[in-house]
Amino acid sequence: FLYVTNNMMAFSNIENSEKLDIINIAIIENEEFKNNEIFKEAFKTLSDENNKDRLFNLKLVTEEAAKELLEKDEIVGYMILEENNPKIVVNSSGINETILKLVTEEINQTARNSTNYSRR
Repeated sequence: FLYVTNNMMAFSNIENSEKLDIINIAIIENEEFKNNEIFKEAFKTLSDENNKDRLFNLKLVTEEAAKELLEKDEIVGYMILEENNPKIVVNSSGINETILKLVTEEINQTARNSTNYSRR
């Protein structure tokens, strides 16, 4: 979680020089997501309306709803956890989609490092 917070600060430096819009995303609220504290807390922090470094406007939805939101261009993409591996679904490849992918990869790496550390 600390690593994610540090990366948020890095993104906030980008934001200072070039204002980024808050990115509309969705996450499939399946059992794996509900049981994964690292992903839940990271995306909660990154989507907190009281956080001045907020990156995302997050919707927790079913997969069907996420597909519909993506079709209507109401979100840039969505994430689904399958066997604790995040899968990102997007329609195009712009800066917002790249940010979603990179942030998700960082959170996933933090989750893996946390799991490996706790096994020691």
